[in-house]
Amino acid sequence: MKNAKLFPPGYSIYPGQFVPLLSETAVKKELKKSHTGNRTMYPAVSLADEADYVKVEIAVPGVVREDFVVYADKNFLTVCVTHKESGIQPQENDGQPGFNNIFFYKRIELPLNVDTAFISAEYNSGVLHLHIPKSSEPAANLHTRIVVY
Repeated sequence: MKNAKLFPPGYSIYPGQFVPLLSETAVKKELKKSHTGNRTMYPAVSLADEADYVKVEIAVPGVVREDFVVYADKNFLTVCVTHKESGIQPQENDGQPGFNNIFFYKRIELPLNVDTAFISAEYNSGVLHLHIPKSSEPAANLHTRIVVY
């Protein structure tokens, strides 16, 4: 029995393009390297503790959602970004070409009564929005990977 080709090669029936997520070990390995000449970001972080949820907003302009690695360990939220631009950008000081890389690692302690299994994350207009619902019991989840939409 032959497989019938309904669509031409490279055609996707899904809106958008599938891009595999980065692994946490690859990001941690990249962050341990020496990155002379690259930018390490220290973006603004906003944390709002509401009655039923915790809202975290992180300003990280100039990256794409596939560059994020977000995970939770009990009541700790970790956000990592490794963005490597493929184009060569001239540096300001000597006019020599160089690569424009952005690295970011942030660990945020959340209240003990959050439910990290139901975290929603969305990257829109340069801001990562995380919505973390609260529960009546302390966080029991050992390790949760969060997908950024």
